[in-house]
Amino acid sequence: MRAAVGLAFGVSEIAADAILSLQVRRFTPRVLAQFTDESADYERRLLDIDEK
Repeated sequence: MRAAVGLAFGVSEIAADAILSLQVRRFTPRVLAQFTDESADYERRLLDIDEK
């Protein structure tokens, strides 16, 4: 399971363990939307850094 999560998200085994330990079922739709927005923001920032 850890390896599959690591591959799916492109993260280390430690980060995959952290993801697996999250109790995602408790997240509300609003919190999930916030995570999605933050993820998009971080992705834009990383692209800006790569372009410099």
